Amino acid sequence: MANWTSGILTNRGRDLQLKVEAGEKLKMTRFKLGDGMEATAEVADLNDLMGAKIAFGITGIERLGTLCKFTGVVTSTSVSAGFRAREWGLFAEDPDLGEILYMIALDDRPDYIAAQDAVLNSTITYALNVDISQASKIEPVIDPQGLVTTEILEKAAGLVKRNTGYSLNDKAFDIQLSAHPSWRLVCTKAGTTSGVLLNLHGAKLGDTYTDGTAEWTVKDAYEAAVDAHNKASDAHADIRRILDDKAPIESPALTGTPTAPTASAGTRSDQIATTNFVAAAITALVNSSPAALDTLQELAKAIGNDPNFATTILNKLSEKVSKSGDTMSGDLNLSKALNLTGGVTSAGFWAGQKDTGDPISAQDANLVIGSWFGIAFRDMCNNQVSCGIDARTGNYLTNGKVIAKGGIEGRLIGKADSAGHSDTSGRADNANMLGGQSLSDILGKINAQNTGGIVASSITQNGWVRFANGLIVQWGTIDGLSSVNKVYAFPIEFPTQAFTVMGASISYEYGVALRTFSRAQFTASWWPDEFGSTPQNGHLVQFIAIGH
Repeated sequence: MANWTSGILTNRGRDLQLKVEAGEKLKMTRFKLGDGMEATAEVADLNDLMGAKIAFGITGIERLGTLCKFTGVVTSTSVSAGFRAREWGLFAEDPDLGEILYMIALDDRPDYIAAQDAVLNSTITYALNVDISQASKIEPVIDPQGLVTTEILEKAAGLVKRNTGYSLNDKAFDIQLSAHPSWRLVCTKAGTTSGVLLNLHGAKLGDTYTDGTAEWTVKDAYEAAVDAHNKASDAHADIRRILDDKAPIESPALTGTPTAPTASAGTRSDQIATTNFVAAAITALVNSSPAALDTLQELAKAIGNDPNFATTILNKLSEKVSKSGDTMSGDLNLSKALNLTGGVTSAGFWAGQKDTGDPISAQDANLVIGSWFGIAFRDMCNNQVSCGIDARTGNYLTNGKVIAKGGIEGRLIGKADSAGHSDTSGRADNANMLGGQSLSDILGKINAQNTGGIVASSITQNGWVRFANGLIVQWGTIDGLSSVNKVYAFPIEFPTQAFTVMGASISYEYGVALRTFSRAQFTASWWPDEFGSTPQNGHLVQFIAIGH
């Protein structure tokens, strides 16, 4: 049963109401019914029903003080498709906006409005009470099509008409059957009714009456509808069409986009696996694998399409040298560098060991290391190469000393030193000591016998002389002195000690202070005069230094 709410003004209805109170006429235009399901809070912003189905005119207005009652009539003969009447709107003419949705009522228990082809037609009158302070200013637009006439009532009720032709299975109603609202006269023989009313008093279901050339049988309306349907040439055709659209239970061939519930991950049953389920399973299988290995084909290619991949790998591994130690049956040829960070140890001797002969002359040895250029030894502690052998020349290079506990066999040769020796074939200047003395000193003393005790010298403006007993005398000229000590370099460094340094100005009477600073340097500065002044730059000073 219908349960309409009180009318609710829309926002535009409220605006129009203000205009009416200011002097405008309120012109109501029509009603509408619909099946929209808007909430009460949504009504204010609407300007039409959310699901409008039928519009019908205002058939009357009744003013009772400030209350106005608007009436409209709906007949099912004007409804193309049945619907539930959930919303009811009253429309009005706004002088500025045109027709607007003025007021709306909602129904949470809606009546069903039957379609025009329903077995039973219906006529419903709707009345909406509106409280308006300026009721006298209301001008309703009365729709004459909305007035209930005898013709409308007869058509809506399906009353049988006189002198009218009827076809087989037509249905009609007679007011004499009012005690049985569901009974109808069903035309069982086509023809034209007479001009005289039938006498249906005492009529029972199944009774037949002749009316002119037509013939009527009293039947229940619903049973009659079913009976007519069953007798129709296409009886149950609609059911067959529905069934034809259905797939059989056994081996159905579905079309379109059928859906099914998605099973949870890991489900193992006869439940249908949807595309979502399959996609989730594949995603879990791939599990973020790289794009190049996320299909079975790519995995197969990656293992060389080998169905016995595991066996093949194990066989290949059995051919490799074990990290924990192994015996090689052939030569070990390395095309790259061999880095032995843990060192090299020997657990035994080669069974075919060689213990005699010259490996260089014989080009053979127990261990032969080949290198295109050289072999170097890296100090891992200090991260530097400390020594090495040039494989082409045979030269041994070292940052340290050559220690030969068993002695040195062969000539000691090297490059001539900076002292200008004429021995261009070279000397072993880099050998440490011989008999506790430097080989250089020994050779110098031998040469001193022919040079008056001088073993080396540089006779230049800034020069030096070294004697056989190790005494060294150096001299030179310096410039740029000031009152602050300035460091100058000796022509050469004294190997052991600088004893003293002295000097004087060439062209100026000021005193000069000179002091040894190290075996390679000395300091010099001007002495101030009695007035505390010192000369400017540009005055040369000559010096002489003695050391060992």
